Amino acid sequence: MVATPLMFLLFIFNLIKSLIATAIGWVVFKVVVAFLVICYWAFLTKEGSAPTSVEHWFKDWIMPEGVPIYHWWETTIIVVLAVITALSLTFRPEDEK
Repeated sequence: MVATPLMFLLFIFNLIKSLIATAIGWVVFKVVVAFLVICYWAFLTKEGSAPTSVEHWFKDWIMPEGVPIYHWWETTIIVVLAVITALSLTFRPEDEK
């Protein structure tokens, strides 16, 4: 496949779209994991309420420093997955045939 300027524009569009979708998916994943931990403490341990250490972890896991994506490793995961997705959306092997 020839890398034309249109292909580069399509890649940039797919990259932006993938970054947004992956970031939203990551935040939803964090919320689901946090609620599963809270549900474990509430229902399976029969304590009724989670200890303060779990509540502190819940707050720090979902919104550390007041933003949902704060740590470097979260940003790295999102960017790598978005680049892989954008490349697979832009350059498809079946187009080569």
